[in-house]
Amino acid sequence: MTIPGGLMAFLAAAALLGPPEAAGQAVAPGGAARQIIDTQCTGCHALSLVTEKRASRGEWEEILGRMSDNGASLAPDDTPAVLDYLAANFGPAAAGAAPAGGASDRYEVDTDWARLPEGMTWDASTTSIAADGRGQVVVLVRTAPYFRVFTRDGEFVRAWGDAALFGEAHSVMFDRDGNLWATDSNGHVVYKFSPDGALLMTLGTRGVAGDNVSRDLFNRPNAVAIAVNGDIYVSDGYVNSRIVHFTSGGEFVRIIGGTAGSEPGQLQLPHGVVVDSRGRVIVGDSDNGRVSVFDAGGGFVEIWPVPSRGGMLITSDDTVYVSDVAANAIHVIREGVLVETIGGLGRVHNITLDSDGVIYAADSLNRTVMKVTPRD
Repeated sequence: MTIPGGLMAFLAAAALLGPPEAAGQAVAPGGAARQIIDTQCTGCHALSLVTEKRASRGEWEEILGRMSDNGASLAPDDTPAVLDYLAANFGPAAAGAAPAGGASDRYEVDTDWARLPEGMTWDASTTSIAADGRGQVVVLVRTAPYFRVFTRDGEFVRAWGDAALFGEAHSVMFDRDGNLWATDSNGHVVYKFSPDGALLMTLGTRGVAGDNVSRDLFNRPNAVAIAVNGDIYVSDGYVNSRIVHFTSGGEFVRIIGGTAGSEPGQLQLPHGVVVDSRGRVIVGDSDNGRVSVFDAGGGFVEIWPVPSRGGMLITSDDTVYVSDVAANAIHVIREGVLVETIGGLGRVHNITLDSDGVIYAADSLNRTVMKVTPRD
């Protein structure tokens, strides 16, 4: 089903997600934001999908962001007004709101770090970001040219990736050899590119969806991790509920998870994966609001009670960073314990850590990429 317009899509999502608390119908006041809703939504959806719901601004932003993940769009200039309108008229003032203020005192956040050349704009969601550890940072955008390459200082280097390459560009990461791995969630495939952009491997079959038992097909994959030995772990979570493990050559090894639900070992919309020094597979179990940990053989180990809707990365000492789009934050986890939250970062859909200790974050909703530098 094709959903025309971002707000049409997010109103449908509001109904699907259900109200966070008991809701009674309210009057939808007039104004510019109401005009946007009337113009873009009510041709396909009843206004009651909004007026019968109660959610905080952060929860409304999550609803809108989820639809953005699924290909819907809302003009960035319209987003703040619509969110303010929804929060003021259709939500509690306190519950679940996104954290106020900027990042913690330990970090400096630069939202103007990446300097596009004259005449070029982002044009679409800045969905993901990856640092190669050698001085370059790639931003993945949901329109051609998909890959925008910058130096650490934000100087534009080049752009590549023609319009036919992706159905929906979703995530990008570098492996230790400098190769790029990217997911196409609508195309149901994972691509491996050389550092100069040559296609080296495709996992999945473009345009063909698999289920939770498929060995060579995905259904809207959203992230990739590469282990030290080169093995490949694909987060196949927007429709399926699993991580799929392959050898470095792309041969199927096993399915991790594979059952939707909230019980230990089950996954509900996995949206990120990393592998630690012990070979444990650490999964952003996003709709369960947690991180689920599995051993090297795919057996369930434990749950970390840390929200995890977004990107993940892991350092050499097994510190895990996970972004949380609902909280506009990055959570830092050591030995399964939340030790720090870096807040006020916008809808952080994906993150990367450079070899110099700098974090880069992609705000997919507001078309912003950030350089998050630890203060001395």
